[in-house]
Amino acid sequence: MDIHYLNARVRGLRSRLYREPDYDGFISLDGGIEGLIDSLRGGPYGPYITVADRPGIGPDSILSDGLRAGLKSSFNTVWKASDGKIRLYLKGLFSLWEVTNLNSVIRGVDQGIGQDEIFASLIPAGEFDIGALRELSSSKGMNELLSRLTVWSSPYAKPIREAMPEYVRTGRLAAMELGLDRLAMNILNEGIKAGGPSGCVLAELRSYRSDSVNLFTLFKTQGEGFSKEALAPLFMEGGRTLDWKTFLALSKTEERDDLLTGFIRAVSEESYKRALLDLDSGELKTIEERIEAVMLRALSRLIITEPESIALVGWYIYSASREVYNLRILGSSKRMGIPDGECKRMLSIPGTDAMWDAQSSLPRARV
Repeated sequence: MDIHYLNARVRGLRSRLYREPDYDGFISLDGGIEGLIDSLRGGPYGPYITVADRPGIGPDSILSDGLRAGLKSSFNTVWKASDGKIRLYLKGLFSLWEVTNLNSVIRGVDQGIGQDEIFASLIPAGEFDIGALRELSSSKGMNELLSRLTVWSSPYAKPIREAMPEYVRTGRLAAMELGLDRLAMNILNEGIKAGGPSGCVLAELRSYRSDSVNLFTLFKTQGEGFSKEALAPLFMEGGRTLDWKTFLALSKTEERDDLLTGFIRAVSEESYKRALLDLDSGELKTIEERIEAVMLRALSRLIITEPESIALVGWYIYSASREVYNLRILGSSKRMGIPDGECKRMLSIPGTDAMWDAQSSLPRARV
């Protein structure tokens, strides 16, 4: 198999993604969450929703389980359509989602959130299938979570184990989450070192991910009195915007709004600025989504400029995951009776039909 075969399969999967007019139709549907589920039965998620619709299962679980199973099937198709060196690149892509899942689990476990609520937010990707995610989300404490990862010989057990003393001492998750992010970056770097057009694509992803991790590290440590020496191990190299000097300067800000404003001022790319200017520092999830949207624009460009790379695969993985997130929001909005306009504002639709900004002159990341 080669990249041309993989991209041909992914183009087929891409054609099944919902577009903005589809979301407008879903939003305007009557019948609450059941009406949304009935509408989805006629599309790509239909077979998975049918399997999830079992006696005694509520509509929220039917929707969530069906979407999750459909996404897992798509990701399995991508994995099976690749081999050899291409799988090295794919491991880098999937590692970012593996860590996103684990960070969601450790936050939920730390806060004592129930299994169902934790599990509902997870995306099956890479090392963790649906069964593994369900088991991880049932952990009753951090030690139980670590024990499961250790028994599975998961590489993600190591950063959690190394951060456990600090977590026990301070109750802070920052070092644990950063350790997981660093491991994902190491896996990503293996693909970058493999070189070629796909290595360049992974370098692009690394630059945006590093900025996002560094910004959220600043949010987590603000006001905690971290010294320069204590911050140094928390800084992640390779970002587009935040070098060490800028990171250190922003760490001295006392207000969250000033921190976000300082980050925006430090940004050299206009697309970055435009994505963040209308937000406030309390919208952390939206900030993360906006950075991801800028990254998707860069991938859209790379689909054109690097056709013999995994740019299309990377774009699809993020877009498909975002689709599941959007449909979950739609289901919750329907159940709670949220007004249509407010519901649409909560969605993050990456523009599946445009390949927008594909010809833009965004600076390339350093490999």
